[in-house]
Amino acid sequence: MSKKDVQSSMNRALSGLKENPFLAQRVIAEAAEKEGKIVKKKLSVSLILVIVLLAVLCMTALAAGLGLFGRLSGLFEWADTRLPQIDEAAEAVGASVTTEEGITVTVDQAYYENNRVFVSYRLSGPYHTAEYHEGAPEGEQQWEEELPDTLMKDYYSPMGEEGRKMADFLDGKSQRWISERDYFLHDGIFLDSGEYLDIIGGDFTVDEDGSQIGWKECEIPEDLVQDTLNFKLVLISGTTLSFQDGTTFRTRGERLPGETDIPFTLTRNTDFIRYSGSFSNDVYRAEASFELGKIDLKGQIHVFGPAAWQQALVDWESTQDSIWSWTAAVNGEPAEIIDEANWPGETEGECVFELVLTGIRPGDVLTLIPSYSASDEHPDEAMTLTAE
Repeated sequence: MSKKDVQSSMNRALSGLKENPFLAQRVIAEAAEKEGKIVKKKLSVSLILVIVLLAVLCMTALAAGLGLFGRLSGLFEWADTRLPQIDEAAEAVGASVTTEEGITVTVDQAYYENNRVFVSYRLSGPYHTAEYHEGAPEGEQQWEEELPDTLMKDYYSPMGEEGRKMADFLDGKSQRWISERDYFLHDGIFLDSGEYLDIIGGDFTVDEDGSQIGWKECEIPEDLVQDTLNFKLVLISGTTLSFQDGTTFRTRGERLPGETDIPFTLTRNTDFIRYSGSFSNDVYRAEASFELGKIDLKGQIHVFGPAAWQQALVDWESTQDSIWSWTAAVNGEPAEIIDEANWPGETEGECVFELVLTGIRPGDVLTLIPSYSASDEHPDEAMTLTAE
């Protein structure tokens, strides 16, 4: 896929989200549900057996004393492959807060490694309520979206039984509207001093008892990293109004004032194995530095080459054949890269690539291979990383 194709896909995916955190939450939920229910058919014998097996696995997980990280790792085939390692490394937290409205948030487990924090949580109580109305909402409304020839179910697919009820109610045969009240966790995590930590990974689902369970991976700015930090999840709330005016769908969301903090404290793991490597030829020089902790192998590759390579990272129209990404091999076999990013460096011609790999063990031989935007992989430019 070209850079232009990637940009086009991102624009389509993010179209319409604007500043509505409630809509963004729904789009994420819808994507998760669609990922797990690509085709809706009658249950086959084999599928029933899979469901039974999953149920057995869940009971086994509970019996084995796994935390939410461990449980979540077995609920979906697309679950992050690091979850079992996070479950093993994380400590039980148990911090819990219940609001006056009966919403309870519990931090089940958490783990702090280098500049990242991992948290699993449970959200229970009446965190979602909906009221159904005939006719049109009173007063003038400032709609965020107004879509002709569109039903609610065409715009997004609400999750669960309540979601299906909403989609059936707004069927386009008359004027009907739904007002919702939602409580949910802010997407990132905060330090108790107020600094926001960007979310870089995570997922959530609805448990059998109706509560929401999930996990987050957030990044701590380097200048804020300390051996011990006080964190907090933040519960916020908002309203969403969805109006099906015949075949025209309108919606708007509003965040409500007030929030609830769920604090907890963690000590950072500093037990790492450091890997480094380099490569150079007549065109560029590459230097790699990685750290292997209890969860994954994470690090950066700094490439110092032509200025056109650096410009190509931000110029979607560029036809320059330059290093665009990297592939990896462990002991000669392809390795799983679960996250990667690139950006221009601070000096002229510098390109920075960040990779996160899983399944790496001490003593493994790691090889990184550059992949060019037009000519694909260049195995002759591979570099081997060795432990320091």
